Amino acid sequence: MSVSPAPAPPTPRHEERPPRRKVGLIWKMISIAFGSAMILLGLVALVTPGPGILMILAGLAALGPHSKTARAAIRKLKEKFGITRRVPGEIDEDEEEPK
Repeated sequence: MSVSPAPAPPTPRHEERPPRRKVGLIWKMISIAFGSAMILLGLVALVTPGPGILMILAGLAALGPHSKTARAAIRKLKEKFGITRRVPGEIDEDEEEPK
């Protein structure tokens, strides 16, 4: 007569899969730290030789998903410089259709 081994005790549900909230929080913290550092370095680069404005824009882009202020600044810059999203294949009213 063979004896089967006892079944393993059930594991709690939170141990079965990786903790996604922690990973998302870590990426959010990294993104905020990167964006803040880029803005600070960009401000320094404005008075020293370097691409200050580009660094500030990169910092704002990194902070955009996490900050209403950064999103508002990006929106104002886009309006000021006339930057809009274009759908590929979309034709402006001033442009002629390709023949």
